[in-house]
Amino acid sequence: MTFIDGNRITYTYAADGTKLRTVHGIGGASTTTDYCTNVIYENGTAKFLLTEEGYLIYKVEDGGKVKYSYTPAVVLGFHGGKMLNSSDKKNVATIHSHGEYTGNITDTKGNKFIVKDNEFSNTDKRTNEKTGLVGYLATPNGSLLEYNFAKKRVETISNDLPSDPKDPERLNNVAPVDNTRSLFAKFMDRIINMFK
Repeated sequence: MTFIDGNRITYTYAADGTKLRTVHGIGGASTTTDYCTNVIYENGTAKFLLTEEGYLIYKVEDGGKVKYSYTPAVVLGFHGGKMLNSSDKKNVATIHSHGEYTGNITDTKGNKFIVKDNEFSNTDKRTNEKTGLVGYLATPNGSLLEYNFAKKRVETISNDLPSDPKDPERLNNVAPVDNTRSLFAKFMDRIINMFK
């Protein structure tokens, strides 16, 4: 795509629709962004590493009662996993976790990845805007964030989730636990109760 001022954007996709590359030409300068699974490269240098796991929160009417539940976990990356739901359930929100604190990462070639564990990514926000669903994010610093797509605003819902002791932005001393399944069930119950 070429603009009136001569600037251009070129996209390259795989046969399955996965975005592989974007080239921005502004003035005489050019920036090439390559998308390789969860790693994003700019001009051949690794810049970002994306790791996430996500769920859909949905509601079902059963015998006149409204119930809320969630889908099985889907590992998400730059290209996003497909969080699917059957047609008899109404999706009401998405939730995902950025897991443990990763900080900035340097690969074996000395390339640095900037990892923003404690905030919604632009991809997260675009996904919620596109689907029309509120987004929730559990962060390594112990916060639960909500992205309201209609207001384009992020709000902190809670600062008392388990937090990673390695995170310099840690907000509490709630220790992670080994029984992640039990912890996750309590966490999802808490989120679902927000819809009641």
